[in-house]
Amino acid sequence: MIDTADLSSSLARSVWFTVTEEHLKLLRHLFIHWDEGEGYGGPAISCKRPYGNSAVPENVAEILGLPEDRMLRVHVEAGIALKVVLAAGEFRPGRYCREGDYGWRRVGDRP
Repeated sequence: MIDTADLSSSLARSVWFTVTEEHLKLLRHLFIHWDEGEGYGGPAISCKRPYGNSAVPENVAEILGLPEDRMLRVHVEAGIALKVVLAAGEFRPGRYCREGDYGWRRVGDRP
């Protein structure tokens, strides 16, 4: 079984990341809700039910048609892909490079 925490931590330190069609397809299925939290609240994704129910591996397999040995890896990678596409301001596949602590840009798209 994959250690999702270790993989996420390792990917989060990467300078380069490739966003794939698989990542984008999975992100399109995220269940976004409003979390009142403390104060003003904000948009959130449930860590227990990111795709609408708690059967995360089965959800990923159904959405992407992946074999079991790849489901959780792509699920964890999708978290990094979400950071990348939001920071870069574009929802498309490609190779991205980290810029500073929070920025990402698609390689070859420098102004």
